[in-house]
Amino acid sequence: MEKGSLVALPTTSGGVYRRSEAWLTFLFVSATLTSGAAPPDAPPESTRARRSVGRNAATVLVLLAALAVAVFASLAIGTKNVPLSDVFAALGGSRDGDAVVVRDLRMPRTALGLLVGL
Repeated sequence: MEKGSLVALPTTSGGVYRRSEAWLTFLFVSATLTSGAAPPDAPPESTRARRSVGRNAATVLVLLAALAVAVFASLAIGTKNVPLSDVFAALGGSRDGDAVVVRDLRMPRTALGLLVGL
């Protein structure tokens, strides 16, 4: 087909549309882009799905690790800093020294902060 030549397209009423090749190319590209079809050089759908699941899982793990660090920092840092060993002892049920501060004052504050963040 020569550049700029006309193409005959049948209509529903039995007539014929005459359109240029450039117009048909535009319509084809537009229909392809809006149909949700993947570009020809895109990886298969299953590969893209696996890649996004792996990326989402890694993101969730990183965010959970950051949340754990923030929770332990909230329990350890305050007017009086408490060593992490005492925080773990307080979480384990110890009643010695700073365990009362961690369990009775800081844990409710941290739990409330987590609930508000939901």
